Amino acid sequence: MKRISARAIIIEGDKIGLMYRKKANHCFYGLPGGKQEENETLEQTVVREIKEEFGIDVVVIKKVYEFISESAHQHFFLCKWVDGIFGTGQGEEFTVPSDKGYYEPRLVNIEHLKELHILPRKVAKQLRKDYEKYGENLDNKVKILVDDTKAQNPPKLKKFKRKKKVKVNN
Repeated sequence: MKRISARAIIIEGDKIGLMYRKKANHCFYGLPGGKQEENETLEQTVVREIKEEFGIDVVVIKKVYEFISESAHQHFFLCKWVDGIFGTGQGEEFTVPSDKGYYEPRLVNIEHLKELHILPRKVAKQLRKDYEKYGENLDNKVKILVDDTKAQNPPKLKKFKRKKKVKVNN
């Protein structure tokens, strides 16, 4: 069963809210959000998750992306920051030690998106394109993005080694 989650794109002036992560010696950024709980709409999920992770209140403006992978279906919403102090989240991510790695909310200059390792990459790339073309309101169409990395990079086949012919004396 695919994990269903809702994530936020929060653009405030020339900054975007990202979650910096360190997990098993791997560092990356992600758009904040998380798993949808039972009896919760996707919009309710993203509002709750942003309060937990960033400590701020947001309102959902519109859905902009869906990202579908083998294990997950993520919904990305453009949100507006309406109240609260950024970085005061109290979610489970901030318990020490967290078995999920290190989390740090960051406001990053949106011009640096090209230089950052943001996951999922396909969403980050589309976000950069849409921001450059449409500005902070992004596009009005929901874009469906599919993780095709396995299709692009099929597993390498093992090389077949020929055995030397052995002469048999009869």
